[in-house]
Amino acid sequence: MNKRLYRMAVFALVVEHGSFAGAARVLDRAPSVVSTLVRDLEQDVGACVLHRSTRRLALTDSGEQLLPHCQAVLEALRSSEQIVQRMRDVVQGRLHLSAPTSLLDSLVVPTLRKLLDAHPAIEAECTLSDSRDDLEDGSVDLAVRVGPLTELSHRARRIGSLREVRVDLPGSPDRAIVLPWQDASSGDILRVSSVVLAKAAVLAGLGWAVLPELCLGERASDGTLRARAQRAAVPIYAVHAFGSHAPPQVRATLKILVQVAKSTMA
Repeated sequence: MNKRLYRMAVFALVVEHGSFAGAARVLDRAPSVVSTLVRDLEQDVGACVLHRSTRRLALTDSGEQLLPHCQAVLEALRSSEQIVQRMRDVVQGRLHLSAPTSLLDSLVVPTLRKLLDAHPAIEAECTLSDSRDDLEDGSVDLAVRVGPLTELSHRARRIGSLREVRVDLPGSPDRAIVLPWQDASSGDILRVSSVVLAKAAVLAGLGWAVLPELCLGERASDGTLRARAQRAAVPIYAVHAFGSHAPPQVRATLKILVQVAKSTMA
């Protein structure tokens, strides 16, 4: 804040409370500090604004002329503090969440339910995508990532893990059906953009895929899909590009993501 504006606000506070000590209690400062700030204001304007005595303070002619302007500055500061406090207390505004399709039922829907119940003023938008949306353009506020992180400059919070299983149909060719977060650099490969597409390709007999266990459903239990090997769990992260100053709605969503993942995932 401009130092002169601060001194003007302090002067108005002194007049409002009738003493340096009263203003000092509000500001949590020593009375001598408040007295110095008023003296500095007098140097700024080139005139005395207060008659000081051991019993009381009184406005000078210059002080009376200056006081309405100082009171306006003080009122503006109080209004801004109220606005900031409301912004802290009420989580609101746009929130665009992006997450993989495989986490729809186990993570995304429970998170949105809890988020909107707790913070109905949030304007939520959700995109299901197994590709890694760009966070830099601001269209996505918070993204759930499965697998190793490549965006090391972004803020990331590990929220859980996902067990994966290699599945195929009997007689399928030895072709890897690869999702965006999976690595397969050699051999016969079919690259796909989503878990839904990978599962459909496996069911069509196009090859084998390593899929999240939770998305297999009845296809695995009834023997339609053959589970060949369970893989090590892969990490799940929530990622954003706001650095250390994430908006309240992003922080609130991240907190709920962590709670839901803790209750539903390993």
